[in-house]
Amino acid sequence: MAMKTRTEKTTATLLGGLALLALTACGGGGGSTGGSGGGVSPLPPAPTSTPSSSQSMALSGTVTDDASPSPSPLSGATVSLYPLGKAPSGAPLASATTAPSGAWSLSTSQVPGSYLLQIVPADANHATLHQSVSLVAGSDVVVAKQLTVLSSTEQQCITLFNQQRATLGVGALTTDNAAMIAARAEAQAIATWAPTDVWPNITAPPSVTPSSYMANGGISSASVTGDDYDSGANGCAMVMSNIFGSSDEWYPENSGANSTWIGFGVASDVVGGFPGYEWAAAVVTYP
Repeated sequence: MAMKTRTEKTTATLLGGLALLALTACGGGGGSTGGSGGGVSPLPPAPTSTPSSSQSMALSGTVTDDASPSPSPLSGATVSLYPLGKAPSGAPLASATTAPSGAWSLSTSQVPGSYLLQIVPADANHATLHQSVSLVAGSDVVVAKQLTVLSSTEQQCITLFNQQRATLGVGALTTDNAAMIAARAEAQAIATWAPTDVWPNITAPPSVTPSSYMANGGISSASVTGDDYDSGANGCAMVMSNIFGSSDEWYPENSGANSTWIGFGVASDVVGGFPGYEWAAAVVTYP
């Protein structure tokens, strides 16, 4: 025997009043194809909702300098959140200003994940921080950050560095916190390096710039170079003439339009009987 269709079953039900009442009480007789009997309207589909991927999240913390042994709070610094993967530009996703205590807080509705945190000091005596930070849905992520205090010599060298870039028609570089620490580490490594061979057969000096940059909050997708020179007592001007010489190994990065941040370090050098100073530039390209 052939199986009846749903419509045939509904029509057969109309032959019996009791069966019809039972069917109506049970909410039967309807279907997406619209049966021919019973006058029972089909039930509308249950409403569905798609949850938004964006969620409310909070981020807070404090900003101080790295003065030893007692760091000082930094008031008036601008804290901003940007998408991770490109240098900060345009309006931030969220922003805040540090209080006299160095405290700050912000909230945003974004997709949970990693973002770029930028902290710009209110003065030119500290480096700007660029660091990856993870936002967690429903949580207040708390971070404490220290901005490097720049010495007068470091500020002078960075100023001359950017003046050299201006003569080449490229923009000035922001002083970056992780790059500053890396440049200082590079200068110190060279200052304590004592090769046992003789010029011109001297082995290459150590390079600690990339590892130091990453260890101190550098962003993993960025690239960083470590350009260093022994200038004796001649100072920043002599170093800049070397760094921006076309034969310098890192000239493309030092003069590059795509470079984004800089750090500059100086260390006293007394190894090997040649007193003077070691100078190191850490230039970051991000992304």
